[in-house]
Amino acid sequence: MDLWTYSEGRMPYRFDAFPRYGEICLDGSWHFAYYEKGNEAPQEEALLRRRAREGKTIEIPSNWQLAGWGKPRYINTRYTFCEDALLLAPPAVPEKEQTVGVYSREVYLEGPKADERMILSVGGYSSAITVWINGVRVCYAENGRTACEMDVTEAVCDGANQFTIRVDEFSPGSYLECQDMWRLSGIFRSVRLYRIRELHLLDAYLWSDFAPGQATVHFECKLHNFSDRAVQRLTVKASLFGPDQRIAGEAVFRTGGSSDRFQETGLEKAFGSLDSSNPWLEQAMKIPSGVTATAYGQIRVEHPCLWTAETPLLYTVRLETFAGEEALECTEFSYGLRSYEIDERGRFLVNGHPVKLRGVNRHEFDPKRGYCVDEESMIRDIELMKRCNINAVRSSHYPNNPRWYELCDRYGLYVMDEANLESHGLSYRKNILPGNDQRWLPRVLDRQASMLQTSKNHACIFCWSLGNEIGFGETVAQAAAYCRTADPTRLIHKRQMNCVADMDSETYPSAKAMKEWAERKPGRAFLTNEYLHAMGNACGNLREYWQEIETHDNLIGGFIWEWCDHGLLQRDGEGNTYYAYGGDFGEAFHDGNFCIDGLTTPERRFTPKLQEVQKIYEPLSIIEVDASEGRFRFVNRCSHTDLSRFSLKLEISDNGECIWKGERELPPCRPGGSVLIQVELPQLPAVSGERLLLLRAEEKENGERRGGMSAFEQFLLARQLPEFIPAPGTVYAKEEGKCLGLYAGNGTGLTLDAESGQMQLLHKGTVLIEDMRFQAFRAPTDNDAHSPCVLGESTWFSHGLDHLTRCCCEREITVHKEGWGELRNLCRYQAGAGSFQVDLRLFLYGDGRVRTDCTVTPDGKLPELARMGLCLLADPRYTEMDWYGRGPLETYPDRKQGGIIGAWREQIGKQFSYIRPQEFGLHQDCRSMVLASERESLRVEGACTLAMSALPYSAQALWEAAHPRELPGKERIYLNIDYAHRGLGNSSCGPDVLEEYRIKAKEIRFGFLLTAGTGRLPLSAGCDLTKAAGVLYHDWEKESGDGKRGSVYRDPSDPDQRAQAGMV
Repeated sequence: MDLWTYSEGRMPYRFDAFPRYGEICLDGSWHFAYYEKGNEAPQEEALLRRRAREGKTIEIPSNWQLAGWGKPRYINTRYTFCEDALLLAPPAVPEKEQTVGVYSREVYLEGPKADERMILSVGGYSSAITVWINGVRVCYAENGRTACEMDVTEAVCDGANQFTIRVDEFSPGSYLECQDMWRLSGIFRSVRLYRIRELHLLDAYLWSDFAPGQATVHFECKLHNFSDRAVQRLTVKASLFGPDQRIAGEAVFRTGGSSDRFQETGLEKAFGSLDSSNPWLEQAMKIPSGVTATAYGQIRVEHPCLWTAETPLLYTVRLETFAGEEALECTEFSYGLRSYEIDERGRFLVNGHPVKLRGVNRHEFDPKRGYCVDEESMIRDIELMKRCNINAVRSSHYPNNPRWYELCDRYGLYVMDEANLESHGLSYRKNILPGNDQRWLPRVLDRQASMLQTSKNHACIFCWSLGNEIGFGETVAQAAAYCRTADPTRLIHKRQMNCVADMDSETYPSAKAMKEWAERKPGRAFLTNEYLHAMGNACGNLREYWQEIETHDNLIGGFIWEWCDHGLLQRDGEGNTYYAYGGDFGEAFHDGNFCIDGLTTPERRFTPKLQEVQKIYEPLSIIEVDASEGRFRFVNRCSHTDLSRFSLKLEISDNGECIWKGERELPPCRPGGSVLIQVELPQLPAVSGERLLLLRAEEKENGERRGGMSAFEQFLLARQLPEFIPAPGTVYAKEEGKCLGLYAGNGTGLTLDAESGQMQLLHKGTVLIEDMRFQAFRAPTDNDAHSPCVLGESTWFSHGLDHLTRCCCEREITVHKEGWGELRNLCRYQAGAGSFQVDLRLFLYGDGRVRTDCTVTPDGKLPELARMGLCLLADPRYTEMDWYGRGPLETYPDRKQGGIIGAWREQIGKQFSYIRPQEFGLHQDCRSMVLASERESLRVEGACTLAMSALPYSAQALWEAAHPRELPGKERIYLNIDYAHRGLGNSSCGPDVLEEYRIKAKEIRFGFLLTAGTGRLPLSAGCDLTKAAGVLYHDWEKESGDGKRGSVYRDPSDPDQRAQAGMV
């Protein structure tokens, strides 16, 4: 077969709601044969079927690499069948790299009747299929992300039928399918067999236009004559039922009429002076055999209910077809009335109202079944997205299962649908495929048609994306022209070929670059189709992005990359489960854990990244006017939802403990407006510590939809920290050789090894803290690993921050007559050509409390740091931690807005962590933290807000492990008390940490209070150590964001930039 042939025997693409009956689902067990070398697979169907019958069975739907044949391979930018693109000769695929799977099954059927056709539908496959029935070859097709339908009427018979399907792992079409994902093969969506009438409603396209108080729904119904004779005109009756299921309008129209969209005059109108029953006219308007005729009609709707993602109101369309008086077929489907446009200010409008796209990219992925995604999983995704205030999804990078769009219609999500087009491995920024090569145009247009024609009636789709990273040129321009002609009601997107699109678009720009883009082109919409790469512990500075998006009308939003981690669930040799990524299957080449880049986990947990997205994507802003008087301004940032659709919950807490709750309704306020609200707060006694007010607005329940919009804000009502007052008691010193010791009467003790600098905290003879060390290193996150902190000449490792050498310079022990003692430890920590002088002073009081004062003075040449703080090596008996700070999940300096300040509790060994081990578990703005065992506890109270974590692993152990199962057992608890901690940024694919969230080496001083005791010590809002320390401790002052080192656009998807950055 010619390599430029991409389809034989495939029916035209069409909307999935066509009428059918007698459907048989062929999912389940099929005989299967696997050819590891595709060139060894015979061409004869009988031989393929015989081999399959001799083999094992496989389930449809599935991917054969996950069923025991071949290996899954995760690759980002390269072709699976060749690592070196320069060795390729498109459209030919190297035969030695090809594998083939053959499916065979016997199906008993009653053959089609005289006026029926039988259709076989293969819902999804990779990469190409050849289908035989009873030895007759009926179809070859590529482009398996939309269903391949074929007319098998002439091939089937009464009784037993032999179905054989050959699936080629690669085909010439694979050159257009180089997406960043697991490369899996097989039939991964359902296979179905059904019947249609020979006079068949093949397809329908609906579109709407609007006038004040009314809408007109236009119908274009395609009817195909499968019979062997010409037939009289066919009639369509269209009925439209409102969201309340009451009839909203009806229309009857026939083939051969006039088209209002194309301004085409039909014969009946052209010869309107003739009697409509004129034999000549009726003869002229007959539908010949094998021809598709179109019937045009319209229904006018008064006071229409419009569809939006916030108000997903759907009409029901019923289409009935007739041949004269004979009823032929009937079908029903949902339809939403809506309009999408971009106005002269560059705003994205839905039904005339501006909308910001709070979006996310989503692959179809299941951790057990690969490409096979069921409805339950889809609903789980949608509900979690809605809960997190996400209103838009990009179907990266191919059309999805048709059921996905139906659910997005029903629940309310805006969808950017994307064609199955990506030639990254050859074309990135080279623009050579398909580019201007007209030989590829048929395949390009085929993939546009498969996307558009199968989903064109779904209200949720606002935009057609012409593909992801493909070589642009004439072929892409012609694809844009096709989409505009076939569906002028939606927008066109093409990243990096903005001239053919309705908006400008770019991947992974910085917030600063987006601002500059918006101001340079004030009337041109800008959309970032990928940003905030969510790989590992990531998603820093989402707030800064949205400050710019909300400020500029023509910044219409963006899609975070991406929705979920693509970890494949596997078992190790001992039966323990883990999530695998690239390289875990012994692949010759791969892209590692670059697929572990989601906001949520493979099993769809609520994560720290989603905690931040939920906050920044909020539809409301709550602004303090006078919190103490209960006066706030509510800004409604919804597009189509009134403020009265939300209820308000109030909560007052003292030092993290709730002392009062309230609830009230919110008044009407139109979208885009604001209102001043007075809430009644109770009269409460003065607080010792901190009093906070939490306001939480939640969308009221709306029928079956769950996971509605929400917003929250916290306000400080009062803060008065208790002054630290030393308790009287007895403290004495003890010196034994190189060891200095201070001891209190209650059994608390401090020791210092004068040679090594090791400091310990003891309580009643038990070592609670075996050492206190300065640290400037963290286990690199995936962002760190792609940044100058790890890549380049001046890194954390080249300076030795991961293994600082401690040298004890001075030590001093003093007992004061007032009943307290001081243990001073002055050490130098060597870091390559630089160093840190750490003056650590511990003050032990008679009641056993330990006041800690730490001054760090950097010296010499040092890189940007991961943190500046102390690591306390605590006893492993501690299993739980309480903290008063941001929670309930971890927070970092540039990803902390979603954390609510409160009292939280977590088991140390069950904290949220990452598939590839890295820094995790930090809690920003901590006032105090308590480590607890069954009988004892240890409390840290800050003199200023600190960042704290308690981890069962060291930073070095986290960095050295590729999977959690490689981490050591819990030998101690690493209690991290950071005065400053680096942000997360986005440099795994995008800009580095912003200037204000970086840690430059400079002198710092901070303090905290340590208390050991029996039972569980309570949390506090911190402590005032000013009088005791003789200094006012203050929070870390961020670096000024003056842009001295501006954010440079860096796209790691670009092979040249990857090489320059040392990533390959």
